[in-house]
Amino acid sequence: MARESGSFGEASGRPSSGPVERPVSEALDDLGIVVWEADPESFALHSVSRGAKKLLDWPIEHWLNPTTFWSSLVHAEDRLELEEAFRAASQGRGPELVEHRLRREDERTVWVRTRIQPVERSDDPRPSIIPGCSLDVTDRKEVEERLRAERELGRLLAENATDIISLHDLEGRFLYVSPAVREDLGYEPEALVGRSVYEIVSPEDEEAFRSAHEAALEKRRQPPFLFRMQRKDGATRWFETSARVTPPTESSPSRLVAVTRDVTERHSLERQLSQAQRMEAVGRLAGGVAHDFNNLLTVIRGHADLLLEQVDPSSAAWEDAIELRRAAIRGGDLTGQLLQFSRGQPRALEALDLNEIIREMQGMLNRVVGEASELVLDLAPDLGVVRGDPSQMEQVLMNLVVNARDAVEGRGRIVVATENVEVSGEDSPASFSLPPGSYAALSVTDDGRGMDARTLARVFEPFFSTKARGEGTGLGLSTVYGIVRQSGGRMLAESEPGKGTRMRVYLPRLRQAVTGSPAKTSSVGERGILVVEDDEQVLHFLRTILERHGYRALVASSGEEAEKLFKADPGGVDLLLTDVVLPGINGWTLAQRLHVQDPELRLLFISGYTDQELIQERILGEGWPFLQKPFNAESVARKVQAAFGE
Repeated sequence: MARESGSFGEASGRPSSGPVERPVSEALDDLGIVVWEADPESFALHSVSRGAKKLLDWPIEHWLNPTTFWSSLVHAEDRLELEEAFRAASQGRGPELVEHRLRREDERTVWVRTRIQPVERSDDPRPSIIPGCSLDVTDRKEVEERLRAERELGRLLAENATDIISLHDLEGRFLYVSPAVREDLGYEPEALVGRSVYEIVSPEDEEAFRSAHEAALEKRRQPPFLFRMQRKDGATRWFETSARVTPPTESSPSRLVAVTRDVTERHSLERQLSQAQRMEAVGRLAGGVAHDFNNLLTVIRGHADLLLEQVDPSSAAWEDAIELRRAAIRGGDLTGQLLQFSRGQPRALEALDLNEIIREMQGMLNRVVGEASELVLDLAPDLGVVRGDPSQMEQVLMNLVVNARDAVEGRGRIVVATENVEVSGEDSPASFSLPPGSYAALSVTDDGRGMDARTLARVFEPFFSTKARGEGTGLGLSTVYGIVRQSGGRMLAESEPGKGTRMRVYLPRLRQAVTGSPAKTSSVGERGILVVEDDEQVLHFLRTILERHGYRALVASSGEEAEKLFKADPGGVDLLLTDVVLPGINGWTLAQRLHVQDPELRLLFISGYTDQELIQERILGEGWPFLQKPFNAESVARKVQAAFGE
């Protein structure tokens, strides 16, 4: 640095005047203020107050060293700024204020605020000395640094949070909104500042949102509030928000801080889960009703058959018995639909190729759709094999296509598609209930009028229909739902008003075809049949039928009673005919116990409604004879004869 401007580290050649010793200096020392005088050319100190020793712990003599020892204590990053300030003062400009760092004797760093004030002489515009003072501001700088770090941390949190963090005035106008709003709502943060949050709240939720807003202003504790907002592109999303009012300060009034999270996917899954649970409850209720109703129908149909055997076909009683029998059959069909919905209708499932079923039904489906709409098939060539009942799968496809046809107004397009789907558990298209695995998916899509969310939530409920009164029973989709669940699959409905509907069926793919075990046979001889049924009327009907066909019937209304009869007549029971659902031990457990005692014992199970796994996996899956309620006298006789190998 040139001598004429002066620089730190250059000696002035002037003698030191020694420490400043005045009462005022002592007072300044107590305040942490160091007073000094410096040479205008070299900036070496002429004098310095005792506060310098307290500030940096260096002896006063070191400060007054002609080699400007003190300037070496200035932090390297602050040296240039301080030199410029001294240079300005030496040229008669000032005062100058500089905050810089100095090094203490113990190597710690302190911050000081230095004021440089030039003094002008009357005969020379350049000052003869440069007086100044330095104040220790380390504590303040540390506080400022903490505040700066906290502000930076807050900025990083707000700008990188996936939730929307926003600041509002008490009327709801945005004062700040974090960048997450770009992804969640499609707005730039600056575009929302000054606007009211009510401008983007969905009209359906505005009243509820206002109530939640008022509760926040009144500082009432409340759980996170669920509501809808409209994106910039017009789409509606579900959000969950928590808000709190900040207390007023001297510099700012009370404000509202909100943290808002997009929960659209979670809300959809919760709604689907709720629907599935509701359907499960309705299914159990339907199954329970069907179980009791099947017992009644069994008695009605059975005795109608017995009556037909005894009356003259030309009599009026014959016609009455025929009508009674027809009514029982129609009732049985109705309970069959309810049981399919509740997944309680047992079926002998087999390996199926959905593509083959669709192709075989293509002609019929074209006639169903008619000329007004176009039927398009989009079938995966390598579609996997599934397990199901062929007639039920045909019923599923027919119901879905008929519903799609009815949803199309005027000309439309109906697409029947199949595809293989791999579900990992994270990317499941129906993750609310679809376990990980390999599936064959069947979908029927239409471009019809679609459904709103409220209708979509009830679409699988029995007796719920969107059709006019008299045009539908409301059992179509509920029956489809039951068949799919019974086959181990899941259903997913997707629809929006004006955008059509897609019904998707997911069925587990099989590695190989499913085959059942062959039915057991038995030797011919005197035939004793142990009948176990908890419904007294059904039990009486079965006993009557069996005795009419020459069998010796022992009857019991519970598993425990049946075990006693079996032990009391060892070797006298050739066939166990038991209901699966019994008070106490069930029919399957009873059969296992008795079969251990007599491995030659033949088995015949009956049921109107039972657990899917028990019927499908144990009874039908292992090839045991099964008779579905309601049944008639003829079907009982055939099943018993088959069980004996006749």
